[in-house]
Amino acid sequence: MSAATATARPGSGTWRAALVLLLAVVVLGIPLGSAQGLWRQQAPLSIGVTIGEWGDPCMAENADPESEGLPTPGQFRVAHPNHVEDGYLSLIYQLFWGTPTDEIEFCMNGVSLGIAELDGMQQAEFRVDGLPNGTYEFTYVLRNEAGEAGPEETLVVEVTQALPGVPELHHWNTSSTDIVFAQMDGNTNASSWRLLKDGQEFARGELEVRTPEGQQVSVDVGALPPGRHEFVMEFTNRFGTVVSEPLVVNVA
Repeated sequence: MSAATATARPGSGTWRAALVLLLAVVVLGIPLGSAQGLWRQQAPLSIGVTIGEWGDPCMAENADPESEGLPTPGQFRVAHPNHVEDGYLSLIYQLFWGTPTDEIEFCMNGVSLGIAELDGMQQAEFRVDGLPNGTYEFTYVLRNEAGEAGPEETLVVEVTQALPGVPELHHWNTSSTDIVFAQMDGNTNASSWRLLKDGQEFARGELEVRTPEGQQVSVDVGALPPGRHEFVMEFTNRFGTVVSEPLVVNVA
């Protein structure tokens, strides 16, 4: 399957960016093509892909070691690495100095995710959605008229929070009924829930997804008869289901 392609259109920029470019070319004598790597825009090109939408091999071809003008590898990182939640992450590429590239191809585990064409603005953001928990290796291929180049190091990302956060169960007793309350604080959200009472489904429902905000579910289980009762809450999203610790309620 062919990779998705997007084209960046350089904006007007700021007067500071223009001044830096002029200084690099006129005063420092840097070639215009290389000096363009200094040009920084406020908002990088932004494109995205959902898991399953790729399939082409992705690897930089070995360039002639005597070739001149090959693209300079830039900074490659994950935006907000401490918040890789809900199977979503955002890759950021930036070149602040050096020979610019005409296009960048983002790769995951040796497979192409997509291609972005860069012109002047040497920045791009690539959003990847639909990643289950696991470890992923991200690289890129830079291309210009002189050839291809890749990153100096592979970016390794571990997705650990694709599943919903595990809820905690609490029991409230009133004069006429019993309430089972499930609470999950600040984690990947669930899209649905299911309450089990003594191993049998008692109730189920949908949840609004607003990761990373917390979620709560309150279920009126009626006046429980004397005896031992065990409740378990399941939270589910597109990646699977998590189960709370059992809540045991003893009624005298």
